[in-house]
Amino acid sequence: PAFLLYLTNGAYVFGSAKPVPVDFTRLRHRWRDMALVAAAGPGANILIAVCSGLLLRILMSSGLFTPEQRVDELLKACLWSNVFLAVFNLLPVPPLDGSRIVTWLLPRRWRDPYQAIGIYGILITLIAMRYVPLFSDTVYGVSMGLGHLISWGTGIRGA
Repeated sequence: PAFLLYLTNGAYVFGSAKPVPVDFTRLRHRWRDMALVAAAGPGANILIAVCSGLLLRILMSSGLFTPEQRVDELLKACLWSNVFLAVFNLLPVPPLDGSRIVTWLLPRRWRDPYQAIGIYGILITLIAMRYVPLFSDTVYGVSMGLGHLISWGTGIRGA
């Protein structure tokens, strides 16, 4: 988290997650099924963001909480942090989930070399977020677009 805080000038701070253990021997179609397993993480983030938006909509219209309780800010933070995590995890950089999806789409001879860059992937991603404006602007723009789409779809304003 401290390295991320430094590289992003305090824009992003979160800890690293442990990878979900997957028994490859139980997958019938190794690369396709691994892509599906990888899509589950960002999919769960998007589902949590949508549920946060729906819960916020329900609570805002029901009057079950007062503005002083700050429940709306908590749910907005939950929505936006999950949107960012989904977009970030879908980046096609090993070992992020997006790379598992891309690996499935690659020709077989490119799969192992592509996944081999995974030991440097997070470092590459963090440096790109800090020093390549097009990269960070794209991640930010896609996150904002998805977040606004979820806000609009759940009927909340000003999220």
